[in-house]
Amino acid sequence: MKKGILYVLSGPSGSGKTTLAKHLVNTVDYVDFAISYTTRNIREGEENGIDYKFIEEDEFRQMIEGKEFAEWAEVHGNLYGTPVKEINKVMDRGIDILLDIDVQGSTQIKTTYINSVHIFLVPPDLSTLRDRLSKRNTENSSDLEKRMKRAIKEISRINDYDYIIVSDDIDKSLRKLESIIESVRSKTVYMTGEIFKLYNIDNNNS
Repeated sequence: MKKGILYVLSGPSGSGKTTLAKHLVNTVDYVDFAISYTTRNIREGEENGIDYKFIEEDEFRQMIEGKEFAEWAEVHGNLYGTPVKEINKVMDRGIDILLDIDVQGSTQIKTTYINSVHIFLVPPDLSTLRDRLSKRNTENSSDLEKRMKRAIKEISRINDYDYIIVSDDIDKSLRKLESIIESVRSKTVYMTGEIFKLYNIDNNNS
């Protein structure tokens, strides 16, 4: 069975990447999530085992020691990571997988999964980003400024990504993301095996 393709979706807090990722998985049958682990507190509306697996810091650090994470990072005092087993479990079923992770995690994934596809979601401008973060009501003014500074630092890394989506509208962003995935799936490197199988062509002697 052909393995799935790994996609990384990154963007600063307030870019809308988690919302976009959920929309994609709900509308495209062959794309699924790998659930990440985190030590931060669960937020209103989140479900353990659905949005994240919420664990204690001691357990998370034991997983680091056991080299269980494909990527992990400390963000705003909290630990986030995606276990290798969660990624491979999905890809081994021939299903594409989408990781909603930050810039640090994206860099780590590239070293382990060299054919992974990296997409950056950026807000249309700084004022929109600030407005989105303010409306979340999850940070005080000091924390908000820290997130804004981190956002600018992350946006400066967009040259490390394969694709960029400006997240001015969720429906437009979703269409762009779907188009990127369809384009990647149509690449020769992913299609050759299927086509040769259909036409009974020996891949080794072609």
